[in-house]
Amino acid sequence: MLLGRDDELAQLMTLLHKSSAGHGQTVVVRGPLASGRTELLHAFGERAVEAGAVLLTATAAHAERALPAGLIGQLVRSTTLPAHLDERVADVMDLDVAAETPPEDTRTFRRVLGESDARRIHGLCAVLLELGRDRPLVISIDDIQYADEASLQVLLYLRRRMRRARVMLVLSEWQRPQLARPPLRAELTRQPQRRLVLGLLSAATTADAVARALGTEPKPAFTAACHRLTGGNPLLLHALIADNVEDGRGTEGSAAPVLGPAFREAVLDCLHRWEPEFLQVGRALAVLGERATAELVAQLLGLRRHVVVEVLDALTAAGVTTGCRYNAPVTGTVVLEAEPAEMVSYLHVRAAEVLHGHGVNVVDVARHVIAAGEVPGDWAVPILRQAADQTIGQDAALAMTSLKLAVRTCDDDGARVPFHAALVRAAWQVNPSAATPHLTLLHDALDAGELTHSDAAPVIRHALWQGDLSGAMSRLSGLRAPASTADHRAEAELRLSISWIFGHGRAKAYDEVRRRKATPATPAAPGLLALGRLGAMWTDGATKEVVTAADHVLESRLDTVVPEVAAAAIFALIYADRLTRAGYWCDVLFEEAVRRGATTWQAVLGAVRAEIALRRGGLSVAAAHGRTALARLPAQGWGVLIGFPLSVVIRAEAAMGHHDEAAALLDRPVPRAMYDSVFGAWYLNAAGQHNLAIGRALAGLDDFERCATIVRRCGADLPLMMPWRSDVARAQLRLGGRKRARDLLTEQLGRPGEKVGLRARGASLRLLAASVDLKDRMGILREAIQLLERCGDRLELAQALADMGQVYRELGELGRARLVLRRAGRAAKELTADVGIADFGTELLDQARIDLNDEQNRAPSGGVPDEPMGVSVAVDPQPDATSEDEKLTALSDAERRVAMLAAGGHTNREISRKLFITVSTVEQHLTRVYRKLNVTRRTDLPADLSRQSHCVVGFVGR
Repeated sequence: MLLGRDDELAQLMTLLHKSSAGHGQTVVVRGPLASGRTELLHAFGERAVEAGAVLLTATAAHAERALPAGLIGQLVRSTTLPAHLDERVADVMDLDVAAETPPEDTRTFRRVLGESDARRIHGLCAVLLELGRDRPLVISIDDIQYADEASLQVLLYLRRRMRRARVMLVLSEWQRPQLARPPLRAELTRQPQRRLVLGLLSAATTADAVARALGTEPKPAFTAACHRLTGGNPLLLHALIADNVEDGRGTEGSAAPVLGPAFREAVLDCLHRWEPEFLQVGRALAVLGERATAELVAQLLGLRRHVVVEVLDALTAAGVTTGCRYNAPVTGTVVLEAEPAEMVSYLHVRAAEVLHGHGVNVVDVARHVIAAGEVPGDWAVPILRQAADQTIGQDAALAMTSLKLAVRTCDDDGARVPFHAALVRAAWQVNPSAATPHLTLLHDALDAGELTHSDAAPVIRHALWQGDLSGAMSRLSGLRAPASTADHRAEAELRLSISWIFGHGRAKAYDEVRRRKATPATPAAPGLLALGRLGAMWTDGATKEVVTAADHVLESRLDTVVPEVAAAAIFALIYADRLTRAGYWCDVLFEEAVRRGATTWQAVLGAVRAEIALRRGGLSVAAAHGRTALARLPAQGWGVLIGFPLSVVIRAEAAMGHHDEAAALLDRPVPRAMYDSVFGAWYLNAAGQHNLAIGRALAGLDDFERCATIVRRCGADLPLMMPWRSDVARAQLRLGGRKRARDLLTEQLGRPGEKVGLRARGASLRLLAASVDLKDRMGILREAIQLLERCGDRLELAQALADMGQVYRELGELGRARLVLRRAGRAAKELTADVGIADFGTELLDQARIDLNDEQNRAPSGGVPDEPMGVSVAVDPQPDATSEDEKLTALSDAERRVAMLAAGGHTNREISRKLFITVSTVEQHLTRVYRKLNVTRRTDLPADLSRQSHCVVGFVGR
């Protein structure tokens, strides 16, 4: 298919008409590599034959330059000659010039023909001129730059005698400006009647060619990508179209053309069909990639720089490259895939040597050593180690590969210790269980006191993750006293890891071990102080100091913090009911972990994400995050920490009513050592939630009590972290043990607020209300709902609202019951939409579906009804085009304060007392609020107002 050469083809046809009139024409078609010269000559030849011309064709080849008159032989055999002319050709074709022809380089050689050769050439030209006597003769020769000398002599002789002949000589020539042309070819192609120079296709021509091939107008982004990838090279464009025309790409919105087999083959054709230097330079560009320069390519290949520059210019002119970069990134891959593995390995070794000699970054040098699959010399071993040190926090996989390659060259165990230590640190980023093969050597070195703190910490942490606390403590005894701030930081992080996995009680044993080692006092560095204050979470709860320390620790990002410490810091924010900030840090660190390929980080942070979603009531989101986190690491990699993601997913599935899914997760094998860790308590708590959900209250009670035993044993008995008393109380209430439940809840609520938290306190109050007499429940539920609104737990809030509605019903206050249960039903619907299950929240919805169509709570005509209620009520959005936020901004400050309290369930008289205004003023404000918000009663006020009502009360109190 001829692409974008319609104008050139038309010019050739015009010149054919001139030659048909007896005006001989010589046309030289010049263009860069693969510019479509051959396709143009073929298309013109077909048109010429259709116009009645005699066509003789030939293609010169580099391999046939030493064959005398080889090109002329192709010409005369490209068509069937009349018998008398065929005999004359046979008589004169015996040109014996081989012995007189210089072997290869004819650029400065010019000789005088002998008498016999001159007669034969004259005879051949006479035959050719006679062919054009009755019909136009077109002689089309491709790649004239490779023509043998004898053929050039014949063509030059013919050109001198065809001025008045019906002959058209069309010669295509590779355009390489840097190279001088041999004298004969220069004379042959000098001053033709027309010189056609084929450039690369423009963006517009490319778009037109693509549109014609696809048969429809493609997307502009698609044609732009085609032009960018091919550089306007017709050969590459033709191949690219072939790869994309069948599946209709470019017409379905895709902006990324497929670089398929046709394109790959065309790329190789561009490099293989010319001089060997083209393929050599193409390989070097592929290997060096972004580092490629003319100097480096020349040094890698052992070629002169000017040779490399000529090849690069030719490739750029052909649209294959731009300077030293391939236009299509896949080109480099295609070139190397076509080469034997030994050649590719050799090129990478040479690239490593050359780049190292030029002082290039060790990471780039190491990549080539890794690609070669062998260490080319002793000089490369420290390069691999330095590259691993630089990338261990950014690209753990590269660091591990570098270290494994370096270890293979070390015969001495002592020399291998630092490499194995670095391998463990790198493996920890990807999969903790991958560190196992490297631990034996490091255990011996640690016991001998030969490891630094930075090398020893991952070894000890591996034991902690596997539940081997005694082994970790034993290894700690072999750790040298810290001698630097970095050493103290490593020890502080180890202590936090122990608290995170085994509880604060076990961390005291660590303190005792270090005390016996006479560990120096911790320096007053800000980072170390923050780690110490964060550790106070297990004793003091989520205090302001702990939250501040958590923020400080998280600001260090992945560079200096281990996963357990980051998770503990985020949980400090979670326990402080700062879910938005916890979610922010979790997302920031997770995105960074993805960028760095730190799979272990992604797994741990994914489980934290799931916990945050669960606490917000996003059950389906929590289950999805938790399952994804579980899948990121094998069970061996999780170790005892597997109880963390498992517990979150089980609790979410149980809350959604997915009892089979929860049971299947509980059937998964877990390490026995997990039950000696904090995560064993989390796991048992989740099992208890599942058992309660399926009606097995006794089994649930047993799970909760076992959970309590672990929590106490670990020294982690903070309701903030594990409110086991409220869980046991819930089971007791199911079994009729109201007094036992009340005692447990009272004990839990008696703890300081920082050790309980809003969420646990709100949930405990909800359960406490169920354990007291009916007349005492309302005040407790009011407080519970207020706390649950503040902490953002939608599920617990919906249940508390349902409880309050039920209390109102039992008290006979049907108006209030209707308002509260309506909101409970709405909250249940929101959770149903989140979970995506039709029957989720059915119990709450059923409680809300009561027939309370009495008129007792309607306001008298013309008045504003008093509808006292303990909580706020949200309603479905009105069909008004104005957004709710825009409507709220229309309220004055006074109107907003009244609306907030009204939405919060306060009567008009209560509002007047709180704001120190008259009841009449309250009614006037409410009338204006209803009009501005387009509602008719206070039950229709936006839910956001009710959630801010406590702020109004606090403001007034000041």
